[in-house]
Amino acid sequence: MGRLTGTVVETSKGRVGVGVNGFSTRDTGTFTVHRTGLGFVLQASFGPAEIQTEYLQTRSNPEVGADSKADGWAVLGSYMIVPKKLQGLLRYEIYDPSTRVTAERGREMVLATMLIVQV
Repeated sequence: MGRLTGTVVETSKGRVGVGVNGFSTRDTGTFTVHRTGLGFVLQASFGPAEIQTEYLQTRSNPEVGADSKADGWAVLGSYMIVPKKLQGLLRYEIYDPSTRVTAERGREMVLATMLIVQV
């Protein structure tokens, strides 16, 4: 498992970063499967606003049964409503646990506020 991230642009007004991650694992137990995954991330912040996008694709190769591929992506936006005190967040994601069956695709949207308490 690994992750590599870096800042592409940084100025007094904001920052843009990118990242890539991947993993390879052999799971044993109830069933044995070799799984691999690859993902990409793009993040940007400008003043009180931030946006993050990510994409992940995985492949599963079980010892018994058919191979499968899953993928998904998400977008998260946030805005500092009251500096250092209150933040609003919106996240939208799509995840497809089996790209062979489109009916399994899940969608989720989350709207939240976060109160920041410093102790």
